[in-house]
Amino acid sequence: MRFLTSWTPNIDVEDQATYIWCTETGYFPILTSLRNSAAYQSYLDGEGDGTRALAATVSIVGYNQKDIFYTSPSFPGTSKCRDLVESLVDGVLYAGKSIDQAYREALAELK
Repeated sequence: MRFLTSWTPNIDVEDQATYIWCTETGYFPILTSLRNSAAYQSYLDGEGDGTRALAATVSIVGYNQKDIFYTSPSFPGTSKCRDLVESLVDGVLYAGKSIDQAYREALAELK
């Protein structure tokens, strides 16, 4: 933890790993305490090179849309369903299938 503390000294120890993760990967912070910290706000101000400034801007835009986020729960078979939806859309857009035909084929593959 000394390493983390020396890297981001103005953030609570619990938030430091999350701060590093968020600012280096572009993921949104999951901790409100980090989101509201002076260090993260400084990051959001876009200080640094162009890549960090762009990532900070994306984070601001994404966070401002938090009230319209949705989740898609996972359950056994989710991956196959998502793949079939993709093939359904591709079939309609690029293979000339009707929507009804694409749905019938996708449902038949699930059985």
